[in-house]
Amino acid sequence: MSYYSAVQPSSLKQYYSENDIVDFIIKMKTGRAILPGSIRLSGQLSVETNRATDKKIVLEDMVHLDQYAGVHSFIRSINTQVNNSTIENVQQYPRIVSMMTQANSTLESLVTSSSNLCELKGLTNHFQLVGNSNVGDASTISFSMLPQISLNMASDLIAQEKFQNIQLSMVLANSVEALFTSLKQNDERMKGIDKFTSLEYKLFNLLLIKSICDSATALCISDNLKLSPFI
Repeated sequence: MSYYSAVQPSSLKQYYSENDIVDFIIKMKTGRAILPGSIRLSGQLSVETNRATDKKIVLEDMVHLDQYAGVHSFIRSINTQVNNSTIENVQQYPRIVSMMTQANSTLESLVTSSSNLCELKGLTNHFQLVGNSNVGDASTISFSMLPQISLNMASDLIAQEKFQNIQLSMVLANSVEALFTSLKQNDERMKGIDKFTSLEYKLFNLLLIKSICDSATALCISDNLKLSPFI
């Protein structure tokens, strides 16, 4: 049987934004293992403008993410350490994800696949960015992304016996690297009180979620998951 296990960032903040470094440290109980391809980053995303009045974005602002990278756009780089040794250091991470998505998906599959939509990929992400829930005064949209890292591409169980200490460090991107608007400078909306010149984002309630099983018996049954109190 496998269990969901969640890890919070080692440096907790109310929210994370551009140029922040987000570290996750994974330590498992003896005899446990992580199921390959099960490590996900989840949270809530809020995007706002620098308008003097109402900063929340609306559909008319036409704010987008890269349709092939989605919420991966907010991560500039990822460093993976195992037992205090770096095994991976991925720079220009959104570009790599975008190329991988273009190689494996069509525009049609991006908007018809729930696994892509929960990563805010596809032509409709400007609808999603408006948000459908609130964290305080911020309008947010929930996301769950599968980081394209070596641990998620492993061919065997990631067992505690060999992986006593795992650390993932993510450097968040600038807003201008991740977000853009399809409005032009001479568009009517960019002349009046609705005009904005920059965008900013906040990531709330970040969790690194993974599926853990018994490495001795390797009984990983993804159909019967339950919350585990252990990491």
